[in-house]
Amino acid sequence: MRTRFIVYALLALLATGCAGQRSAVPMPGQAGPDIKQSGTGHWVQLTPHVGSTIFRGIAAGSDGNMWFTNQAQLIRLSMAGGAHVFNLTFSEGGTTYSFGPIWLNTGADGKLYINCNNCVDPVVGGGIIGVFATNKFVMHRIPSKDIVGNNGFGVGPDGNTWFGEEGHIARITPAGTIAEYSYTSGETMNTGSTPVAGPDGNVWFTDYFKQKVGKINPTTHTVTEFDVSGECSGPQGLAVGTDNKLYFNCSSGSLASITTAGALGPAIANPYGTSNEPGDMVTGPNHHIWFATTTTTFGEYNESSGTLITHSPPFTSGDVLGLADGPDTNVWGANNAGFIDTYVLAVLNVTPKSLTFTGTGQMKALTATYNGTGTLSASSADTTIATVAPGGTAGTYVVTSQGAGRTKITIVDGLGNLFIISVTVT
Repeated sequence: MRTRFIVYALLALLATGCAGQRSAVPMPGQAGPDIKQSGTGHWVQLTPHVGSTIFRGIAAGSDGNMWFTNQAQLIRLSMAGGAHVFNLTFSEGGTTYSFGPIWLNTGADGKLYINCNNCVDPVVGGGIIGVFATNKFVMHRIPSKDIVGNNGFGVGPDGNTWFGEEGHIARITPAGTIAEYSYTSGETMNTGSTPVAGPDGNVWFTDYFKQKVGKINPTTHTVTEFDVSGECSGPQGLAVGTDNKLYFNCSSGSLASITTAGALGPAIANPYGTSNEPGDMVTGPNHHIWFATTTTTFGEYNESSGTLITHSPPFTSGDVLGLADGPDTNVWGANNAGFIDTYVLAVLNVTPKSLTFTGTGQMKALTATYNGTGTLSASSADTTIATVAPGGTAGTYVVTSQGAGRTKITIVDGLGNLFIISVTVT
């Protein structure tokens, strides 16, 4: 018999599969991202100082920040690395209980939808999910008393948030109403399913133990499942390719795809030199398929060219379990060794990295290189110490010393990728 832990019991062991999260962009008028680059290439690693360091789910919030979980808390992370911890609790019958978050996603309404692996309502039993918005956390009971387990969330074409349960594909409306629909396979122990909105207007999901990939019509609620056992065992995670196919991970260490008509594509063999199965999967900012490899390596599949690329960072500690697109058009990963690993697509580098002036009225040049599509701009934190102006050619800037002291020059693109240069005037 399956053991179900009470919500205030923290998980002792990591689940083997990885559920996914989709991303959201900042709302108009809100602060944009500010990931600081250092000229070391595509990788940035942040070390948020929070209680538990087993980071799991990660998502871009509607507030322009990244949000992640550590199995005990929900954490808001500025893209400069500042962390703010939220302890999630709810009360029943005069008793307050803790909610240990695992996977999360930002809904179309800007709220964060969160699951708690293998936890149940301590009063009436049955599974629960959490919704967090504006520093307020609300617990919702699952009507059938099924549990979400190690499944994730996705935004459907109907504007509702869809999620996998062990025995159902389910949705929750922005008003908090939950509806559940049984898997046609009879599955009761599903894991690693992260629903996505398909290009056909249906919501797609995976069925791990029954070796199926399925879809549900969000209007008629008709569930259809396709057998994928010929190419993939243990399907989990989903992302939509530019070719309108659905891509998913296989426990054998490969990737596979299926058309919206149910035609299964050939498996794409393990490319990254590890026996571990692929983990979380997202459609990246460059519209390629990105996946975690349960190492620190990020995988990228270009479905247009059929090219599979591995991106290995200079750091090797831990395993990346969750992936998300950042609003800065970079790919973010939650690392279970206490790190947030970011693969920067819009690489910005500036030379030199610091400037020293021996007096006022002196001028020195900065040169920026950038592979993104945005427009760069420069500003000084203190114009009484140094000013900055565009140079004679694109990507060049002239810094002029104005008075003794220390300040910083920031060069930033339209997305918020930035590079900071230290300036000293003696």
